[in-house]
Amino acid sequence: MTTIAYRAGIMASDTRGYSGDRPPFGRRKKVRLMGDDLLGISSSVVGQSDCFLQWYEADLPPEVLQDSLGHFAKISFAALLVKPDGVMYLYDNSSWPTRSEGVPFFAVGSGQDFAMGAMAYGAPAIGAIHMAISMDPWSGYPIAGMKHDGTEWLVGASCG
Repeated sequence: MTTIAYRAGIMASDTRGYSGDRPPFGRRKKVRLMGDDLLGISSSVVGQSDCFLQWYEADLPPEVLQDSLGHFAKISFAALLVKPDGVMYLYDNSSWPTRSEGVPFFAVGSGQDFAMGAMAYGAPAIGAIHMAISMDPWSGYPIAGMKHDGTEWLVGASCG
């Protein structure tokens, strides 16, 4: 799947192209600057991240993606949306959206527990992704990073 982490104005992700039970199929861009917002999107269903991104870019209401219980029904995803006023966590079986209050860092994806643990001990977002890649078989190098000003970079193929 993937790992996406946010801390101190930087969102980072692995770039492994998820292809289900097949070998990875190259790299994927998982973090984007959308106006003033940083958006990191992941899915365990091939192609679903692109579906979510199309919905987001079209600025459609959440109801388009929700069933009668208010859960996202049509696509499977996990996303971090970092707006100037805070971090929001969105995922397919949640109500719309969950805002993070007072949490200085956050992570989503298959390696999120490893990334959150690393950041709890002081790692920056990029360090958290290194940790996740070392422990999570669904996350892989290189690491992509992005800041709110649009600065992007890739960090090497391995960590030691």
